[in-house]
Amino acid sequence: MVSYLSLILLLVMQAPPQTDALYRSGLASLQARHFQEAEASFREVYRLDPENIRGLAGIAQTYIAQAKFTDALDLLRSESEKQPKRADIHVAIGETAALSGQPDAALAEFQKALGLLDVVSTQTAGIYLRIGEVCRLKGDSKASLEALRKAAELAPRDATILASLGMGLDNEGDRKGAMEKYRASLAINAQNPVVQNNLAFIIADTGGDYYEALRLARAAKDSSPGTIEISDTIGWISLKLGWVDEAIDGLSDVVRAQPDKKSFREHLLAAISQKRNPPPAFKDLKAALLEDPTPANQQKIRELLKKP
Repeated sequence: MVSYLSLILLLVMQAPPQTDALYRSGLASLQARHFQEAEASFREVYRLDPENIRGLAGIAQTYIAQAKFTDALDLLRSESEKQPKRADIHVAIGETAALSGQPDAALAEFQKALGLLDVVSTQTAGIYLRIGEVCRLKGDSKASLEALRKAAELAPRDATILASLGMGLDNEGDRKGAMEKYRASLAINAQNPVVQNNLAFIIADTGGDYYEALRLARAAKDSSPGTIEISDTIGWISLKLGWVDEAIDGLSDVVRAQPDKKSFREHLLAAISQKRNPPPAFKDLKAALLEDPTPANQQKIRELLKKP
């Protein structure tokens, strides 16, 4: 899902300057997990500027950060009862319901919000984006793509929406369509490591320009060095380029970090299978990679991958 703080940014109206410092203070306290201070700041923001969703959403986010989803929903629903025509509050309820594992309730709130909006806007597109994300989490790919396409029609220059549509198409196996949306998203926001990595993997996996794929994956790695999926993509591209030893080194680190993931294991298995004059230990490693990833098997793989 798009982060809750992104929701606030999407829905926020121009705020009075006197609340800005108070709001930033609330965000800082929330990041530091000083929840009482954060809630107090956000409540004051909402008191001073009740027409702006950010204060109310900040209070809800403070509860969510403590896994108090019921408290967050109760707060938002109470405010919605007082102000039933506020579409932004319905969106906040929907976002919170989705985070708490209530997708049907989330979709109902998003539909209520759409019914209250008379003018098509970026806010409308953002709601369709959320509908698409929740439908995807429910496993309803058809409804998800329908909502994401609607969002893209309403906001054709929104990098986040284009990226989400690309991911939806990617998940459905439409790699050509996914590549088109990923490229469109990067043309607007060139620094999204998730999109860079996804595009790089598709290019490499479909026999495209491996060097372009490598440039994209390395740029993603620079932005998000701790993301294991990016390291896997770089290893996979290295193998496609014929750099077998480099691929084995990189993919070994990936599997060592997450030995239960099937695709990571398959990539390392493909790499060591291409090694000329492999060391004897590779025979045991290949056999282990083909086994079910039980806890004992994962520990065995980590032992086999210990660097000398």
